Amino acid sequence: MIRRVAYVVRTFPRLSQTFIVQEIDWLLSAGFECQVFCLNRSDEKVQQPLARSPRILQRLHRLDHAGEAVLEHFAPDIIHAHFATDAAATALELGQRHRIPVTFTAHGYDIYRDPPSDFAQRAERAACVVTVSEANRRHLVERLFVRAEKIRLVPNGIDTEFFSPDPLQPKPEMSRIVCIARLEPVKQLHVLLAALAFLKTEDIPFRCTIVGDGACREALLTLRHDLGLRDHVAFVGGLQREGVREHLRSAHLAVLSSQSEGYPVSLLEAASIGIPAVAPAVGGIPEIIVDGETGFIAEPADSYALGMAMQRMCTDHRLAAAMGAAARQHALRYFSADRQMSLLLGVWEEARRPYVSGGQGPICGPVQLREEEGTG
Repeated sequence: MIRRVAYVVRTFPRLSQTFIVQEIDWLLSAGFECQVFCLNRSDEKVQQPLARSPRILQRLHRLDHAGEAVLEHFAPDIIHAHFATDAAATALELGQRHRIPVTFTAHGYDIYRDPPSDFAQRAERAACVVTVSEANRRHLVERLFVRAEKIRLVPNGIDTEFFSPDPLQPKPEMSRIVCIARLEPVKQLHVLLAALAFLKTEDIPFRCTIVGDGACREALLTLRHDLGLRDHVAFVGGLQREGVREHLRSAHLAVLSSQSEGYPVSLLEAASIGIPAVAPAVGGIPEIIVDGETGFIAEPADSYALGMAMQRMCTDHRLAAAMGAAARQHALRYFSADRQMSLLLGVWEEARRPYVSGGQGPICGPVQLREEEGTG
């Protein structure tokens, strides 16, 4: 039985990767032993409180010679890496040296935008490859030539008790829209701003809050000015999850405009809070939003289609509320952290079985290391 889990991550912690911290915290709360090994420590100014807690920090190690000694003494039952990049490559090398089964989760950017050139080889050397959506699974098989037999589907989960509606917090009369996204090119926030400009021309009263930070901030601020949206759109930067929850609770709908996604946690959080979402049909988004029931799916890179979908929500708060209630029920059934971790533990037990039965598991050969960064 799996009891001790070693995590390998490239940079820890990352504000945009809080799902990793929450996954570790879930295991610790369930009585599992965990140690976290990182290639780099994060220098981000805003971090989730949980990532700075003694509960996590006392288990965090830089993966150098001293860190590897800690790993050897810990003797984990499984090594798990998040993202198919340097973390997975390092985990596979550690698994080879210490004869420990290795799994890794492939999310989004490491599949669509910047996959390792030897992805298929890494998959073969791992006991299993986890991914978060059916769209990802198809892409891995059809474009990156990973054998379907190596892939296990474990959708992201969230804390549905923390991300829950607040019945005592009334919605404002004016439509509130929230977008939780890094200010990076892949999120195509210029498409969202153009869609919001359409709402303005239609005399739809609204306020939109964009939560996140990144390289495109100045360009987006300029575009906001050029489109006459300064009184309608607020950029509030990266926030801890309490701040994210409060913005979601006060909103009528959530929106994304991304060019590429894996299985965006922000849409899971919105659904769990009980608000509908509008987002493009990319990656795993159509697996999260039930089109016409919990929100609307729009054509990718189409600001008019995005604007029209948002207009329906903004002009019919009764429809938005009904879709939000359906989204909450959908989240409770499919998006809980308990469901995610139950599936992941099953994968790990499967991965470990050949080692326990006397086999040596897959042989991990040399893998390519390179500088990579990003999230979903």
